[in-house]
Amino acid sequence: MKLFASNIENELLYIKNFAPPTFEQEFKSIDDLLEQDSSIQLHKYTEDIWLLDGAIIKEKNSIPSAYSVIRLTSKNRNYLQDVFNESAFKLSKNKVFKNDDKKNAVDYFHEIVNLGAVTLSPNDPSAIQAVHQINDADEFSRSWDLLAKRHRLLCVENSFSGDPFKLYILRGKLVAAYGVVPAFVIGDGNADIEALVERQNKARAKNVFYEKRKITNISNAIDQSRVPEENEIIRLKRSSDVGKGAMFIDLTKLLAERYALLVQEVDKIFIDGVYIELTCYSNDFLAGPNHHSFVIRNVKFNTADLREIFSCVTMADQIKSLLHEFKTRVPVEIKKSVLSKSAVFENTYLRSATQVAILKEAAYRLGLRIEVLDKELIKFTNCATGRSVRFIAGMSSKTISLARDASNNKYLTKQLLDRAGINTPKGFRMDISQKDEAWKKAKSFQGSVVVKPLDGSGGVGVTTDITTKGDFENAWQICEDLGTKVVLVEENVTGNDYRIIVIGEKVCAVTQRVAAYVEGDGVHTIKELISIKATQRINNPFYRIKHFEENDVMVHFLKKQNKSLTYVPVQGEHVQLLNAVNIGSGGESIDRTDEIHPEWINVAVKARKAILNSFHVGLDVMADSIGRSPHDQKWSIIEVNTNPELGLQLFPGTGHPRDVGATLFREILGENQPRIVCYKVKIFGKVQGVGFRKWFQQLCNLRSLVGYVKNLDDSKVVEAKLIGPDVTVDGVVRESYTGPRNAVVRSIMLEHEKVFEISQYNQLEIL
Repeated sequence: MKLFASNIENELLYIKNFAPPTFEQEFKSIDDLLEQDSSIQLHKYTEDIWLLDGAIIKEKNSIPSAYSVIRLTSKNRNYLQDVFNESAFKLSKNKVFKNDDKKNAVDYFHEIVNLGAVTLSPNDPSAIQAVHQINDADEFSRSWDLLAKRHRLLCVENSFSGDPFKLYILRGKLVAAYGVVPAFVIGDGNADIEALVERQNKARAKNVFYEKRKITNISNAIDQSRVPEENEIIRLKRSSDVGKGAMFIDLTKLLAERYALLVQEVDKIFIDGVYIELTCYSNDFLAGPNHHSFVIRNVKFNTADLREIFSCVTMADQIKSLLHEFKTRVPVEIKKSVLSKSAVFENTYLRSATQVAILKEAAYRLGLRIEVLDKELIKFTNCATGRSVRFIAGMSSKTISLARDASNNKYLTKQLLDRAGINTPKGFRMDISQKDEAWKKAKSFQGSVVVKPLDGSGGVGVTTDITTKGDFENAWQICEDLGTKVVLVEENVTGNDYRIIVIGEKVCAVTQRVAAYVEGDGVHTIKELISIKATQRINNPFYRIKHFEENDVMVHFLKKQNKSLTYVPVQGEHVQLLNAVNIGSGGESIDRTDEIHPEWINVAVKARKAILNSFHVGLDVMADSIGRSPHDQKWSIIEVNTNPELGLQLFPGTGHPRDVGATLFREILGENQPRIVCYKVKIFGKVQGVGFRKWFQQLCNLRSLVGYVKNLDDSKVVEAKLIGPDVTVDGVVRESYTGPRNAVVRSIMLEHEKVFEISQYNQLEIL
């Protein structure tokens, strides 16, 4: 079926019988509708976030999905290509470029033109200003120059034909399907085209979705004074952009069975997805997704505007039925909040504190299967249970994107904590241009205040203990220099700073952070002591990724103590350099997991749930002592991080390193009892005299494999014995084909042996 094809009778049949265009609605907002149905439980969190029967809805009623999947679709187009290529369905091959990136766009054109003609268009699935069927590089260059003048982002893709339509998939079910038809009117035998357009625009004004999307700028080629015959269809535009008069036509019943297989496949591919939107094209969408012209152009998560779906579902009963699909159908098991300390981390061969390195090390040790989907996007699978999870850096797909948004917005975090009855500092937010108004309001607080960027992280731009207007203005300037648009001002809470790691219902680790300081030796200046300490910090994998040096804030803080960088502290004198305790600002860490008072557990888990039920968080708590009950002291949660740096717990300056990576996997994927195997491995090729054994030892020790590696008398052979989880051992064997830089591996021979010697090894030794 082709929309607005040459056969007008088909068009009339389509529009009049399958989905009569109508704009009447019984409501003007989703809130209005929900208030009519008491069976739909609505709980508002903030002005633009509320809960609907267990599902979280935000702003334009968009549905959150797992953060990893959102990042996957926006950053990892190649991965999407791969997973769809493994299925029976096609994803259009495309990339988006900025209008000043012509060189890379041309290179990509040469890469894909051998697959067929290329289309260049603005980065909009419904854009009409596209140039299609480009086969020549010169033509591509001319088209680029033309479109780049008007559009910031341009999409380069293989050409495809057909009509656009959208499929909306919720929890593995097709809940809506819509075709898009360009602006049109249908004659009644009496009114002219101008009157028909005016009549439709008045009708569109009654619809919450179309009210600001009217038909305008009709081509002069159309005689608007002509009176069309009854039921005559007049196409007014070519564009399928609803902002230019196009409309969605309901195809849900028509396409449900035809696209059931595609829906099932998509649900399998995106295991973390709650809500998925596919933009598709086909010359004959009634033929289903196996038609040769069918292609998926775009995959989206967490961006669907429910008003778009409701634009032609006009009956309240239909809409209520759709809304009920968002109910949580699986009863949630209520678990008791407990202290479950992460074990002491013992792998001294891990020398990287990045989130990816920490998670991969834990996965190797636990025998999990690892699939690297992108630089920071990784899928981990427990082969025993079949359960999988995706991580972007240290954030799992168990945490929805809205929770990440909420934790990034410090003011929203405060609102959510306050609504849950959790102590949090009083505060307000101000535009960067409202410095004087902010100072007037800050003076109403008792005591000093803190100034920080609304969406900052890692302690960047944070100034504490502000009491004077001069200090306030300096702090404000720091935020402005960082490009901050909105500043958060809050009361300064005193006490010790603790980071509490909460995973599900469990508190797993507690770390105290202390502000940057130096200790005098009676010889060196503060500036020299800072340099000495910076050199020492390199030995700590987590500290060394946090650059430590003197700065203007430090100079100002010392000045308040009547000191300067040239001051020489006496032997043993403790000189604090900053109020901020962040490791990135030179702070240091102490493991306090064994000291936490049990009454903190419920407080911590309640705070985690307040941030839209994030699966794991790092809570920044100010209190006199974590070893005392929260009921016996003043305390406050300053911030919540939904992607807490795991290196803080693995590499403390003092105390036990905590294996939070392994704890996280066990809570998400369950316990794994990997099959322990033993292989005798012979590697043939240029493998001696090229550092192969040292490379192999580092590879295995990082993965907690034990055994040995040695050169044989034959100069072209290295032998190793590997003992460990089968998945991890198999991975090392595969990587051995690469070897160090100067090695050339010709072949590898494996011999399976019984595992009886594991106790005689505690690492991979070089013999």
